[in-house]
Parts: sequence; C-alpha cells; structure tokens
Amino acid sequence: MSTRKRTDGDYDDEIQAHLAIETDRLIADGWDPIRARQEARRAFGNVALVRERFYETNRWAWLEQLAQDLRYARRTLRQSPSFFATTVLTLMVAIGVPTVAFTVFNGYVLRPYAVRTPSSLYQIGWLSTTSGGMSFRWSDYLELRNRRDLFDDVVAETSRFVSSDRQPLVAVLVSSNYFDTLGPRILLG
Repeated sequence: MSTRKRTDGDYDDEIQAHLAIETDRLIADGWDPIRARQEARRAFGNVALVRERFYETNRWAWLEQLAQDLRYARRTLRQSPSFFATTVLTLMVAIGVPTVAFTVFNGYVLRPYAVRTPSSLYQIGWLSTTSGGMSFRWSDYLELRNRRDLFDDVVAETSRFVSSDRQPLVAVLVSSNYFDTLGPRILLG
C-alpha cells in the first residue's frame, strides 16, 4: 500500500481515465463516439464539482479560507481607515466589557471571601425568643476564643451605622486577631 498522497494531476488523470473507459464501453455497445462521450460525462456527473470535493478533502480548506479572509480584510481596512478605527473600537468594547463584568462577577460572587481558607469559616450565633438578636457579649467571645479544642481561632465582628451630615456610613469593628486569623490580602493599612 502506498503512503504517497494523490496530487491534483493524479486525480484529473483518474477522472479522464474513467470517462475514457465509459466512452469506450458505450462505443463498443454501438454508440456514436460523440454521443458516447457526452453520455459518459452525463453519467459521471459534474466534473468540476468532483474536483472541488477532492481538493477540499485533501487540504485544510478552513485554513486557506481563513488566509483568504485575512487578506481581504487587510485590503479593505487599508482602503478605509475610518472603518478600521470603528472596527477596532467596537472589538475593544466587545472584548473589554465582558472581561470587566466577569472580573467583577468572579471577585464578588464566585470568590466572595478573600481569605486563606474560606471553607473553614463558620458563623456562630444564637437565637432566643426573649432576645432581639444573635450578638454575643465580649466575655462570651473571650470564652469561645479560649476553647482551642473546638476552634483554631475565633474572631469577632460587629457593624454599626454611623450617621454623618451627608449620608449614613457603616463602621465595622473587629477583634485584634481578625486580620491575622483570616489572612486577607491587604494593599495598605
């Protein structure tokens, strides 16, 4: 078995040989040579279409079409610079907006906690029918923090609304071991 690829010339020779054999068979059956040649071509089908299919199967047609498209785009964009500028700006916006949106989505939804091991975090609270919330006293926090048999470490956090002249602000008060325990990446502070 030969591993040599067939060339376009080989395939053209094969088509011509097939047409000649069919023409000779029809002439042997008593057909007129001109009509026999026409009938052989009709029975074979569209020769140009068969050549085109052979061409496409033996090459990376998509790569050649991409190269043609790039050459056409280069010529067109060189002839009209305003269209080129509009195209580049449109692509910049079309690529930049989803990138920014995904970055924000990734930062605030997919990875909301910028700490060392967010899967090891737990929030402790309690609920009582006689109390109005889940908050602990400072002495409760210190007692929980000393329980090394239950926790690696315990941090405290509470939020307070601070009013100002212009808008309400939220202040978060944290325990002194908050940043050491959680290990967030901090730029300043």
